[in-house]
Amino acid sequence: MYYQTIGTAPNRTFVAQWSNVYFYYDSNAALNFEILLYEGSNTIVFQYDSLSGSGASGNSATIGIDNAGGTIGLQYSFNSDVLTPTLAIAFMRQLDVTSVTPASNALDVTLNQNIQASFKQSVDPTSITDSSITVTGST
Repeated sequence: MYYQTIGTAPNRTFVAQWSNVYFYYDSNAALNFEILLYEGSNTIVFQYDSLSGSGASGNSATIGIDNAGGTIGLQYSFNSDVLTPTLAIAFMRQLDVTSVTPASNALDVTLNQNIQASFKQSVDPTSITDSSITVTGST
């Protein structure tokens, strides 16, 4: 196992890398993967590289994250063939929206209008690479 912190505060990335990991029941299986922890955004990425041998597809593994006490978790898969070389799985926290302006039912869909959202957490706008807004309603 190798590990390194890359970058400078407050935007560091901690990388833990496992190379040629073997299964106890298959010494011919070799896995290469890493976990990246992103400072500030609290994003966690599982990045898979080469995977070979029985069990390398994830069919005998649980993939996910837990809190320190093991009482809250987020499971990606359980004993499922989901892993492929170059697969990346990102776990990101959901932001708590505290207000939206204009308020609901105040948008004119025929106009281009800006929407402003406020969040409970501090958000670096440059760290948001993909976002979506779901608008529901009736006509």
